[in-house]
Amino acid sequence: MGKKQVTFKHVGLTLLGCLAVFVAVIAFMIATDGEMSSEKQSQVVQSQQEALSPTPEQLTAGIAERIQKWGDECPFTFKIIEYEKRTVRLNADFSEDQYMTMELARSAADDIVQGALNALIKHGRNPADEFMSVICWTHQPAGEGATGKKLTRVFGRSYYDYNTDSIEWKDYTP
Repeated sequence: MGKKQVTFKHVGLTLLGCLAVFVAVIAFMIATDGEMSSEKQSQVVQSQQEALSPTPEQLTAGIAERIQKWGDECPFTFKIIEYEKRTVRLNADFSEDQYMTMELARSAADDIVQGALNALIKHGRNPADEFMSVICWTHQPAGEGATGKKLTRVFGRSYYDYNTDSIEWKDYTP
């Protein structure tokens, strides 16, 4: 088999191509004064708004609606840890004095994930088709360690599996 040799001619042509693209971009920036038209700006703003539809407040309201069944004695609080176009990470935090079981942790996390999915669907999103990740971890304070460090007990997580369009549970394993 013959080896292909790269010569200075090849490298020069490649560099010339890159330089041509760079010059074209600079010429465009000069011609447009580096600014986008108002129509293009509104499209960018609209696409950013669509990227987080529903808003974090609407997502929170959808979850709160789902967990209403827990009543006034709801043993946990939830918070949104991360919310991006295709990712929703949530936490369910139980109080230290709450007697916990794995079933209670799973039930809470399942409800929180279902509430998030309901809010996404209500606002026109399709989690399965968009390959969305919706995860809820369950935590509980666990006192202090030997050095005084605050400890946290992690039970596991519920997550939306877009391949099977279902909510799954996974126990925490350190």
